[in-house]
Amino acid sequence: MITHEAILQESKLSALLDDPDFQRLVNSGNRFNVFEALGVRRQELRHSDFLSYLLDPSRPHGLGDEFLRDFLISALEEQLNPDIFSGINIRLENLNEARVYREKYFIDIVIELPGKWVVLIENKIGAGERKNQLDDYKKVAREKFSGLPMRMIFLTPDAREPSDDDWLSLSYRDVYKLIRKWGTEGNRNLSDKVTEVLSDYGDYLESHVLDDSYIAELCKKIYKKHREAVDTLVDHIPSPKDYYIDIVQRVLQRLVEDEVIIWDDSYNRLPRFIHKKLLPYIPDIEESANWTSSRKGALYEWEFSNDVVRLDFVIGPINRDVKTPIVAGLNKLNKSRYLNRANKYLHITKDPLAEFDIDIDDYDIDAIKEIEERFYLEITRVLDKNAIDFMKVVNALK
Repeated sequence: MITHEAILQESKLSALLDDPDFQRLVNSGNRFNVFEALGVRRQELRHSDFLSYLLDPSRPHGLGDEFLRDFLISALEEQLNPDIFSGINIRLENLNEARVYREKYFIDIVIELPGKWVVLIENKIGAGERKNQLDDYKKVAREKFSGLPMRMIFLTPDAREPSDDDWLSLSYRDVYKLIRKWGTEGNRNLSDKVTEVLSDYGDYLESHVLDDSYIAELCKKIYKKHREAVDTLVDHIPSPKDYYIDIVQRVLQRLVEDEVIIWDDSYNRLPRFIHKKLLPYIPDIEESANWTSSRKGALYEWEFSNDVVRLDFVIGPINRDVKTPIVAGLNKLNKSRYLNRANKYLHITKDPLAEFDIDIDDYDIDAIKEIEERFYLEITRVLDKNAIDFMKVVNALK
């Protein structure tokens, strides 16, 4: 029976889906974007790679030294003390000889105009500064580029204040403006392909990097109007645990079809199961017990703890006179000690199979299939090992 609360939630979700702002947000993500396809998101390395490519006049992008010039003017023109980095000097300087390095002396981007000046860029999108990071980079750079005028730029989404006063703060909003200038206004020297990539990158910055972007404001507006519906959606976002449960379900189905296991009752949203090979060796549970529908006294069940998927071999409520020698034999065989043998349920083995390390956006069908295959092989390995030990102990007791 559908409850009044369920009907109310459905109504709110429908209102969210019909909202023009929500539809506009959805449509903004439906256009192909090369940076979305590559999963760049807020990965500093990828953004630094692309930015250094655009800044390098020697690269075949058609920008020449103009993008570099625009970037330096945007970052450095507002300095109080005019010098070699002043707007007029940067505008008149031939920057085609500039060299752009990635990760030189561990600094994200280094721009050097040989014999004249050097500019450092430290790019921080998601992560924060480590202790003394900017000061360390400054010392290294002054040693390596001794005698050259130097400027240091701290690039963040929101123009965050750097920990070192010698570094200048720059926002990704400034980078975004340059990208839009070259990507939407275009340039006769740029190919359509370059213009399209720049446009994609601008869209990507607006969607995923800029905190004050149109997309961000749209999301805030939608949440304000449909708070309960959005919270309901968030509550039902699949977690890594949900993904692993789906994977395990499919693997267990394969094992059933291959006649390796027999399903029993569900536990932790997954079926307990019996290794078919052990059926003749497993005692039944006591008559008064109501543990499993199969009434078998030893089977496998799943545990999810400390972000780990674990497969446990459990001996349940069987007659103590039967259980005690079996547990003693397994103890001796494996040189391990279990908890109180009088316990009703003993987790004889606990085999971790995987950590909850799935990033949903990073896993395609092939990756999921690879995990399934790994699970299948690992489960059968655990089953075979435990079967050998269990059968050996039971046979010795006959």
